[in-house]
Amino acid sequence: STDWAAARADACPFAVVGYDRPTLHKDIERIIERKAFAIIDSPPRVTEIARPALLVSDAVIIPIQPSPLDLWATSDTLKLAEEAKGFNQKLKIGIAINREIGNTEISKAVKKELHKTGIKVFQNHIKQRVAFAEVMAEGKTVMEMKDPHDKANAEFGQLLVEILLWAGVVKSHQGRSYPRARKLRERFLQSADLDPIIKEYKDAGNDQWQLILWMKRWLND
Repeated sequence: STDWAAARADACPFAVVGYDRPTLHKDIERIIERKAFAIIDSPPRVTEIARPALLVSDAVIIPIQPSPLDLWATSDTLKLAEEAKGFNQKLKIGIAINREIGNTEISKAVKKELHKTGIKVFQNHIKQRVAFAEVMAEGKTVMEMKDPHDKANAEFGQLLVEILLWAGVVKSHQGRSYPRARKLRERFLQSADLDPIIKEYKDAGNDQWQLILWMKRWLND
């Protein structure tokens, strides 16, 4: 993630901090500086780094390509996450299918095996697309560089909505949804007319319109 952020020509819209010490569970509060939440990008097989991350996380998302080799390689990560739950009982474990190539028979077989584990497998998948490699090279995301009608943008938006609801970052209350962290009211949105943007995303079938609507309600609350 630090290499990705360093590739940007402009400033990153959020802080990206490199931290490769096994004391993350002790230092996390100081690192995130009272931010509402943080995303930890941990190498799956570096146990001395992954284990402390699991001890301080509310949720872990394990990306996996739908192939037998990746399924076997992920077994150690899943085992590590399950072990961490013995010390961190609030930890939720989810599997995100990434770089899926169509609706192949091998993909169906791998997904079937994943569901047998009893671990949450997100319904929205990320396909193998050139767009992801293109935006990575510039240190950006498909949400920044692609319009709402773009398939890559829509896939990430739909998966993002599903993850936020699952992780509890966004909760519904009496038909209205709000992020937990009310302190993060962004000034650049306060004067914006978000209705046309919401309509554009909604018409494109891109679930990110829900996030924009949540933010609008959040700002007006």
